[in-house]
Amino acid sequence: MIRSSGINTHRSLLWIFIAGMICGSSFIWSATADLVNTDNETVTAEYENGTVTAEWAVDFTASPLEGYPPVCAKFNLDGPFGDYLWDFGDGSTSSARNPVHCYQKAGSYWVKLKYSVGEITGEVNKEDYIKVKNPAELVDYTADPVNGTVPLTVQFELTGNPTSILWDFDDGEESSDANPKHLYQHPGYYSPTLTYCAGGACDKISKYNYIQVSPGEEVNFTAEKLEGVAPLSTKFLVTGPAETFSWDFGDGTTSYEKNPGHYYDKPGNYTVTLTYSIAEASYTLTRTDYIHATSKYAPDINGSPRRGIAPLCVDLDMINPPQSWLWMFGDNTTSPDAHGSHCYGFSGSYDVGLHYCYNGYCSDVIKPGFVTVDSPRIFSDRGDDEATVKFRSDAGEGLRYIWDFGDSATSESAAPTHRYSEPGEYNVSLSVLGTCGCTAKTSARVSVNPKNPIDFTATPLEGCAPHSVQFSTAPPASLAEKQKWDFGDGETSTENNPFHSYQFPGIYSVTLVKEFPDRQENVTKSDYIQVYEVPHPSFSMNPSSGVAPATITFTDTTTGYESKRSWDFGDDVTGTEARMEHQYTQEGVFNVSLTVWGKGDCHKSVTHDVRIASQKEVKYDLTGLPRRGTAPLSTSFKITGSPYQWSIDFGDGSKPTSEQNPFHTYTTPGAYSPKLQACDAGGCEDIAKQDYIVAIPPSYQTLTLSPGWNLVSTPFSLEPGEDTMEIFASVDTASHSLYSWDSTTDQWKRVTKDTHLDPLTAVWIYAAKPAGVTLPMATAGPEGNLTRPLSAGWNLMSIPGTNLTSPDTILRDQDWSYILGFNAQSQQYDAPVQKENESGQLIDPKQGYWLYMGNPGTLVTPAI
Repeated sequence: MIRSSGINTHRSLLWIFIAGMICGSSFIWSATADLVNTDNETVTAEYENGTVTAEWAVDFTASPLEGYPPVCAKFNLDGPFGDYLWDFGDGSTSSARNPVHCYQKAGSYWVKLKYSVGEITGEVNKEDYIKVKNPAELVDYTADPVNGTVPLTVQFELTGNPTSILWDFDDGEESSDANPKHLYQHPGYYSPTLTYCAGGACDKISKYNYIQVSPGEEVNFTAEKLEGVAPLSTKFLVTGPAETFSWDFGDGTTSYEKNPGHYYDKPGNYTVTLTYSIAEASYTLTRTDYIHATSKYAPDINGSPRRGIAPLCVDLDMINPPQSWLWMFGDNTTSPDAHGSHCYGFSGSYDVGLHYCYNGYCSDVIKPGFVTVDSPRIFSDRGDDEATVKFRSDAGEGLRYIWDFGDSATSESAAPTHRYSEPGEYNVSLSVLGTCGCTAKTSARVSVNPKNPIDFTATPLEGCAPHSVQFSTAPPASLAEKQKWDFGDGETSTENNPFHSYQFPGIYSVTLVKEFPDRQENVTKSDYIQVYEVPHPSFSMNPSSGVAPATITFTDTTTGYESKRSWDFGDDVTGTEARMEHQYTQEGVFNVSLTVWGKGDCHKSVTHDVRIASQKEVKYDLTGLPRRGTAPLSTSFKITGSPYQWSIDFGDGSKPTSEQNPFHTYTTPGAYSPKLQACDAGGCEDIAKQDYIVAIPPSYQTLTLSPGWNLVSTPFSLEPGEDTMEIFASVDTASHSLYSWDSTTDQWKRVTKDTHLDPLTAVWIYAAKPAGVTLPMATAGPEGNLTRPLSAGWNLMSIPGTNLTSPDTILRDQDWSYILGFNAQSQQYDAPVQKENESGQLIDPKQGYWLYMGNPGTLVTPAI
């Protein structure tokens, strides 16, 4: 028996293993080692002839771990079956596997668990594991009532004698009274928090969803007439317990009556707003485009039926007919007839419209989704035997039916019965001829086979997204009414041997369901298909060009992949580090590639050109120092070379200069691209410096954190060596971890002090008190663009910039729906920015944001 702990155990076992190797098979030995980890957990392993013969560990947990007496802790054992003895640290013991023990006195208790499994024994110790607080220090609160309808007045009562208190009622209101009374004005679930100090220490008590405020009787309003020809007169009616009323009719007029009448004298769509109060609490109810007043010359459309199964005959009529018109049926057909009767033979939602003219004025009336048509369906039931099938359809009665049973047999019966002479898969088609001149078609597959258990196979079972898989099933002998594949990604198929492409990474379970006349059979293969994400490589170059010999710094900016990469610098030199400096000694254009690998050996490459010129090729150049700093930023420019004539455009709209080495001040924040025009006997040449000068607002030098959670980022690239989470080391996080979001796995991930921080990455950080974090701006800065992949669904991201930016500026080419910001001062999310309504909305480069993507994409921004 060998016992040791920590690193010594590993050394002891290593020497035993070496001794066994030296002695060979002629030496039979065994050893048992108890490995004690940092949680004081003893793990026992037995070795015999150099082989580990026991692969298990003993541990336990308990809940709750602290509280006021009595504290009744439920202990849960994790280990194999054996003999166990608990010592609860207060003189009590138990041999139960998962005991419950109640601690009656204040104190910290050392819990021990002794075990014996076969010939293996050990002990798990957890010092000061259960903490029972002094009941004299108990502070708590109650509230009455804890639920009711809005507005709800709640009386809070304090238990205990704290020296100072602060109530947070979770609706933006606070109080320092001992037993405050508070009015909740809006429905919702509220979690009040009591912050108090007692006995020289401070703590918080928060009760989750403690106060439940329901809407009560809903206040609503309606209008007696919602639409008509202008001038339009209507009356508004209010229901519910509203006490005061303030109307905005959307046409510049108002009223304070409860049920006012109103006269709309001009055509238009009017939004009506009612502001009302209940118990001095104010609420607003808005109906957008609620009243529709049309011109007396504008026609309207009526029709019936507006929904049905193809072939669907729809009778359309005009209200207030114009002088001339043209029907638009929404299926690329039109008609000038006064009565717009039309036949729809295909399923879909149709926008019916009318193009009309009156006294030389022409316009369109469009009714989106006015007619909805469903495709006819085929239903089948087993007949008198396994080969006989009874067919029917949900198409309308009185129509002409033409069936094709897939074996050269046909029928014109509405509900035919057909017997197949051979087993197999048959494609049954149905054509339904409508009474108004169109035909609807549909089809279905039926199986006529012996009764055998169903099964299926697929190949290949794993690959990189998008991953295409061929599924195959052996056909059962008996007739299946229908079958359905569920590929586990929201897609389905009714084909016999479908070919399916998985678009997104994940582990997918596949189910095949077949319904027979007398039963239903299904088979599910869990975690059957493994699809790995292909990483989206990106890298930056600083600088992106140069004069030989030139040293270029390459930085891998790819996110969300395993740390395996390969550089090819285009001159037979390679590398594998995340950041590499490479010197080009010869002139030329070098194709630099970065290949990154993810899970499943899925990999992808990206390439950029590096242009290295010889000294003789670079006749003229423009440089400036400093290039980056706070506005106003004063930069000294220098021209390299001796042109006959030159002009420098500073890129900020100021007047160009012909000074050779000018001094210029950028007064406002921004990214500027100065340009030198140099002329000699051979002509003129423009040397442009894209985003060469970056002037930031003074406020961007410091990142301000509010108490609580903050969602932040850096608005610009940080100085190399200082571009990690280490910049937050001075922040008191109250022992909270820093978090980011991995959109490739839809999981939270903790970030460490060594995690890289760039302007496209956002991070959650908790501050116990207000804090300011200095941002060390990169003196040189990257060149080119910054890129990062965006996954379908929610992404946690930010953008670089020197000012507030419109989302459309950076997301114009992306398939996005929502942007959601977080207000650290109120500890609540802001109202979401929607793509279709983002005009006028701005996002802050110092903040992080949730971005919802409909499809994957790549975010590309200037490298500020």
